Amino acid sequence: MEFNAAVQTILKNTPMHEANPEHDIVVVTDAATETNLGAGVVVTRNGHILVHTFRITKYNSINDMEAQALYQTLRHFEEKLSHHRINYFGDNTSVLFTLKSGVSKSFDLNLWTGRILSRLHIMGSTLASLYYVPSNFIPADAPSRNMPFTEEHLSVLTSLSNCLQQSVGVE
Repeated sequence: MEFNAAVQTILKNTPMHEANPEHDIVVVTDAATETNLGAGVVVTRNGHILVHTFRITKYNSINDMEAQALYQTLRHFEEKLSHHRINYFGDNTSVLFTLKSGVSKSFDLNLWTGRILSRLHIMGSTLASLYYVPSNFIPADAPSRNMPFTEEHLSVLTSLSNCLQQSVGVE
């Protein structure tokens, strides 16, 4: 499949490989300029919560950091995320808009978006949906600041896990 066709397929939320709705998974990412850390949290259908924290060394803006956080999370959890419909939650509206539209005024953000979409294509996954979550409620905020999860973060993760399980009747 040609790259432009692949990008359009992902942006239209059409899986390149028939992804079963039962394969929905949640990915939440965040980045923090004060720590130069990025974090990704994955919530699986069976309720497992996976966390990956990493250092971000090259960036021009918080938008670049946030996009890198998603890319690094996709790479780190590639085996777990392959052939899944990813429900992405983020607190950076520029990244969310660029993922939805496929273009940004920022050259660097366009580069990271291209890398993200290419990685999704390689993995056989699709962005099923994009959600904005205010920073104080985003579960990946805590590990990106080298802090423990707050009660609010744990509550959000529990709710996301319950929603995934209920959508297919997993007990």
